[in-house]
Amino acid sequence: MAESNFKQTDNNVTEKDVTDEKVMYAENCGICESDYQTPKSLKCLHSFCLKCLAEKVNAGKNTVTCPTCDIVTELPSKGVEGLNTNFMLIEKHERSLFEKQLKEKDSFIPCTSCENDSMEKAAAWCRQCQDYMCETAVKDHKKVRITTTHEIISLQILQSEGIPKGTRSVKERICPRHKDEKLIFYCETCEVPFCRNCEIIDHPRGENHSQVYLEDAVRKRIDNIQKEAEECKHVGREVDNTIAQDERVEAAHLKAVEQTLNAYDDTAKQAAVRFSDKQKEHRDKLAAELTRFDEKRKQDIDSHKEKLKRVRSRITSALAIAAMLAENGTQYDVADMYKDVITALRELREFKPEPECMSEIIFKNNDNCLPSVETIPAPGALKLGVIERKVTPPVTPKPVPVPKVIWEQKRKFGTGYLSGARGLAFTPSGDVLVADYSARQAKAFSSSGTLSHTIAQSTAAFTNPYDVCYSSYLGYFYMADQSTAVKQITQQIAYYTARTIGGGSYGGRGIASNMTNGNWAVCCTDYNYIYVYDNAGNQIRNIFAVEPHFIAITSNNNYVFSSNKQKSVQVVNASGQLIHLIGPPPDIDSSAWSPQGVCCSKKDEIYVANQGAGAMGIYRFKVSGEFIDCITTSLNQPRGLTLSADDRQVAVVDDNGTSVKIFSQK
Repeated sequence: MAESNFKQTDNNVTEKDVTDEKVMYAENCGICESDYQTPKSLKCLHSFCLKCLAEKVNAGKNTVTCPTCDIVTELPSKGVEGLNTNFMLIEKHERSLFEKQLKEKDSFIPCTSCENDSMEKAAAWCRQCQDYMCETAVKDHKKVRITTTHEIISLQILQSEGIPKGTRSVKERICPRHKDEKLIFYCETCEVPFCRNCEIIDHPRGENHSQVYLEDAVRKRIDNIQKEAEECKHVGREVDNTIAQDERVEAAHLKAVEQTLNAYDDTAKQAAVRFSDKQKEHRDKLAAELTRFDEKRKQDIDSHKEKLKRVRSRITSALAIAAMLAENGTQYDVADMYKDVITALRELREFKPEPECMSEIIFKNNDNCLPSVETIPAPGALKLGVIERKVTPPVTPKPVPVPKVIWEQKRKFGTGYLSGARGLAFTPSGDVLVADYSARQAKAFSSSGTLSHTIAQSTAAFTNPYDVCYSSYLGYFYMADQSTAVKQITQQIAYYTARTIGGGSYGGRGIASNMTNGNWAVCCTDYNYIYVYDNAGNQIRNIFAVEPHFIAITSNNNYVFSSNKQKSVQVVNASGQLIHLIGPPPDIDSSAWSPQGVCCSKKDEIYVANQGAGAMGIYRFKVSGEFIDCITTSLNQPRGLTLSADDRQVAVVDDNGTSVKIFSQK
C-alpha cells in the first residue's frame, strides 16, 4: 500500500497530540508484566498475552473481564484465540529488538530476505518491506519490477541515524484458510478482509455482500478512526478535570472534619474545668459519629475516582491504538481492528464525567442533636450530609433570528424540462445554466425562466453532467461530468464549443472557479479528493476530503465543501487543513443536517442548501461557521446552489432535480 494513503492532515490526530497517550500505552502485558506473547485485543482495546487472557476467562461464562478497566468482553466462538491479534504490538516489539541490535557493535543480523533460513549477514534494510538483506538479496531486490523503487538503507546508516520516522510495514498478509492466497479484498458487510477463494463461499457477489479492494476500504476507515479519536480527546481532558475536582472535594472534606472537631473543642473549653469528664464523653460520641461519616465519604470518593481512572485508562488505550493505526498500522491492522476501535471511540466520546458531591459537615452550638450525658447537655449539634449537585436545566434552542435581509421567491421554472438536475450557475447576463444529470444535457434558461438552449450528449459528449460553474477570469463555463472529465464551454452558449480537460477527475461532482486567478476545483467523491487545476487545465494539487460533494472557493483561496459521508460543511486551506466546521443552525438537530449545494458570496458568507428531513431550506453562515439567518424553508429535496454576480439572487435546484427556484433580496 502506498504510504500516502495514510498521510495525516493537521486537523486529524497529530504526533504531538498523542505523545502522552503513546507514552502511557503499556509496553508489556499488564497481567504477566513481561513482553507480549501473541497479544490479543479486548473490546476496550487493552491488549494482553493469549495465555494470560485464557486464565482470566470468567468461570462458567464465555466472557473475560479486563484487568485494567473491568470492561467485560464477549468472546467469539473460538474463545480467546478468536480475539483480534494486535499485530502492531508484535511489530513494535520486533522493531525494538531491531533497534537494540543496531546499537550493539559487531552484532550479527541475519538476512531475512533470502529463503531457506539463510545465515548470510545482513548488509542493508528495506524500508518498505522491513526485511534485512545480504548483498545478494539487495541486488535481487533492485531487479524485481515491483520492488525496484524500494528504499534500501545500509545498516551503517541505520546504526548512525536510526530507523526513519513514519516507516510502516507493507508486507502482505496470507489468508489463514487459504495459505497460498493474499488478503486483497474487504467485505464492508461482514467487515473483514478476504482472499479470492473466500469470495466464492463466504462473500459471494450479489448476495448482500459489498466488496471493495482492501486498500480502498482502509483509506476510508483510517480517516473515520482519526475523526472519532479527535472527538474523543476532549472526553479524556474532561475526565482528568473531574478527577482533579474529586481530589479537591476530598481535600475539602478532610478540612471540614478537622474544623468541626476544632469548633467543638473551642465551644467546650468554657465548661472544660467543671465538666471535663462528661464533656469528653460528649466529644467521644461526636467524634465516633463523625468518624463513621468520614470513612463512608472517603470510600465513596475513592470509588468514584477509581471509576473515572478506569474510564481514563480506556480513553488512553483507545487513542494510543488509533494513533498507532494512523502512524504505523498496515492495511491488515486497520481491517482487523477497525470495528472494535471505532466502536470504542464512539462509546467513549459520549461519556459525561461529573465530580463527586461535596460533604456537608456543620457543628452548631445547640443541644438538639446529640443526647445529653447525665443531665449535662452537649455543647452543640452535628449536621452531616452531602450537598447534591445542582442539575443544570437543558438549554432551550434559540429561535432562528429574524433574517437581516428579507428574501422572497422570484420565480420557479424548469418543470417538464428537467429530469434529474444537480448543479447550476448564473451566466453573466443573468440567465441560468443547469447540469441535468439524468438527461445527460446542459440546459440554459433565460432570466424569465424560458428554456433557451440545450447542449446535448451528441454535441458536447456529456455522459453524466453533475455541476457547472462560470469563470469570469477566463470567460468559460466548466461542467463536471461524473463519468468522464471536465468539459469547457464558451460563454456564448448559443455558439458553444466544448472540449475535455482535467484528466483524472473521474467521478467528478461539485465544481467551483477561483475569481482571482482562474484556477478551478472539482470534487471527486469516488476517490475522496478535491482536484485543483490551473486556468490552462493542468492539475496543480489534490486535497484529501471524505466524499466531497458540492464546493465553493472563498476570496482568500480556501475551499468550502459539503461531505456526503460526514454530513457537514467544511472549510479547508490549500493543504487540506480544516479551518472551520459549519452547521447545523442552533434550532436544527444534527440528524436533520444533510448539506448539499454550497456557494460563497463576495463577502465570504456561506450559503448552504440542506436536504435533511424536517429542515429543508437555504441557510446562511459566516465563513467562521457562525449562523446568520435562514433564507427559505420552502424547498423539497434541494441540490445545487449558486449566487448571481451581485449576490442579490440565489438559485437552487429543487424538487429532487426537476425544477429551479430563484430567490432575490427585497
